[in-house]
This record gives sequence, C-alpha cells and structure tokens, in this order.
Amino acid sequence: MNKKTFNQRYEGYKFEINYPVLDIGGWDGSFLECVGANKGTIIDMTNKQNKKYEYIKADISKKLPQIKRKFKTIFVTEVLEHLANPLYLMAQVYDLLDEDGNCFITILYTKLYTGEHSSGKMGSRACFKMDIKRNKKPNG
Repeated sequence: MNKKTFNQRYEGYKFEINYPVLDIGGWDGSFLECVGANKGTIIDMTNKQNKKYEYIKADISKKLPQIKRKFKTIFVTEVLEHLANPLYLMAQVYDLLDEDGNCFITILYTKLYTGEHSSGKMGSRACFKMDIKRNKKPNG
C-alpha cells in the first residue's frame, strides 16, 4: 500500500493525532505519512522501513513484544481482516492504549481471510471506521 492509496481511501477523515503514536501493521509508514504523523512507532514484519519512524519487528498475529510505554494514538488499519484471531491483537492494543488515548480501526468490507497475506483478495475499497476511546476508571 502506498501513500496515494491511503489518501484515496481516507480522504475526508480527520484523525485526532496525539503523541506518542503507534501504528500496528504499518508496513513502510505510508499511512502515518498520509495522516500527517511526523513521528511514531510501527510494529510490522517488513524490511521496507521509513527512517522517519521507529520500528519494532514483530508478527502481529502472535504475542506482541513487551512495550513499556503507553500510546495516546493507536492505528490498526486494514490488518484485522488478515488475522485468524483479531480479538487477541485488540486485547493487547487495549493494554498499550493510554487512559486518555484513542484507537482508530479500519477494516475493509470483505470476508475474513485467515491465510497468509491476502494481497489481491481484499475486494471492495469501501472502509468501515470505528473510533474507540478508552474509558477512565471510576474513582473509588
């Protein structure tokens, strides 16, 4: 995926970006560039890395590496449909999200595909977008 493709898919969306930023499955940083994030951390298996961003090489379908900090903005864009167990990843995302953080999730309209990388099998370019805001714990 490249910046031009992301620009077409997310035209009109205004993502509220607060730092630090994490992009899970962010490949070469094209999405972060598209939304105007000038720094961030990307978790991905890619060797095609953008020097602008910090990379953590990891397979997101498995347990994520230990990360000691929390993130104010987390993007999970167009990756959940590739996973056999997307809820496992999302439980880990919740643990990485700052109390006042936002997680932005996009999933292409398509059947779940749980095999190897499904390039070319994505179908429609229409996207579903859901914003998740972590609830603060009640006092007491």
